[in-house]
Amino acid sequence: MCTVNKKDFSYMFSTRSNVVITGDSLAYNRYDFMMEPRTNAWECYSGMASWSFLLRNYLIRHQSDFIPARKTIFSSEIPYKYFTESTFSCLVPFMEEGICIELKPFEQVTVDQSNTGMYLLTDPEHGGRIAIDDVEIDITGNREIYGGHEIKLVSIKNGNIKCLEKKVRLNIIGFSKTGNQVFLTGSGSKTTRWLADNLNERVMNYSPDLLIMIIGANDRANSSVKEAYESMKTILDTVKCEVLILTTPHSSTTDPDTLNEYIPDKVKTKPLIDNLYRLSDEYAVPMIDLFRFFSGTESKIWRYDNVHFSVKGNEMLYNYIVKEFFGG
Repeated sequence: MCTVNKKDFSYMFSTRSNVVITGDSLAYNRYDFMMEPRTNAWECYSGMASWSFLLRNYLIRHQSDFIPARKTIFSSEIPYKYFTESTFSCLVPFMEEGICIELKPFEQVTVDQSNTGMYLLTDPEHGGRIAIDDVEIDITGNREIYGGHEIKLVSIKNGNIKCLEKKVRLNIIGFSKTGNQVFLTGSGSKTTRWLADNLNERVMNYSPDLLIMIIGANDRANSSVKEAYESMKTILDTVKCEVLILTTPHSSTTDPDTLNEYIPDKVKTKPLIDNLYRLSDEYAVPMIDLFRFFSGTESKIWRYDNVHFSVKGNEMLYNYIVKEFFGG
């Protein structure tokens, strides 16, 4: 059995929720997608197809009242293009849902949504200042955050949108009154102690209703079993929200000779995973044992290098989490 203490989180699709996905490099897993090193999840492209980015998209897209921009009526003759027809400087998400509207100075468009939340994608090449129901915002984006293409949730009252300066391209993903937000805050080469010490920055500042974390791979060389246990315990004592823990996956250091049965190294890894089993039981939080999950699948299929997931490994993990915890 890969999962212990299974819970159903699908109620979040109809209840406004903040989800934080964090940990070490496995929490965003840019490997097999981006060759350049990236220290933090938010330094990767917003449209990267790793497991956590895919899960972020799923949690937004499957809200019970989510309406894609493609299916929205605009009370204007201003033309628009689908994301699939438009040019972006890097990979972006929601290609099947989004539309791009180009507005001239002081040109206005009205959408048929009111008292709801609108998901926008910032745009460093085509952004600028706009007003939504007379509230000014800048949709240019920061190139250091998802390459400048960050998902923003903004409130709209009447749906009146006006361009305040130069020609601006408005990238609209969709609308939802539920308004779930997903924050990716993982950081590479970090330990459980680091996460405990930086919990405010990486987790608590986002007021999470659900925390999903995968951390511990670096504890094997940089932390004692006791320190890792106490650090995870501190995290669980502090967060006061729903939690899903993922263990570290199997490393190439002890690859099996046959059957692809992955067993934690008894000296360095098993004691750390035993910690997680103990804490999962003590706090009644669900946990996925990735040693068991990937057992039966050749490492060359699911693993990119000695520990990180390949494209296929990301797809396998994403599909499992969706099916096991969010109603599939």
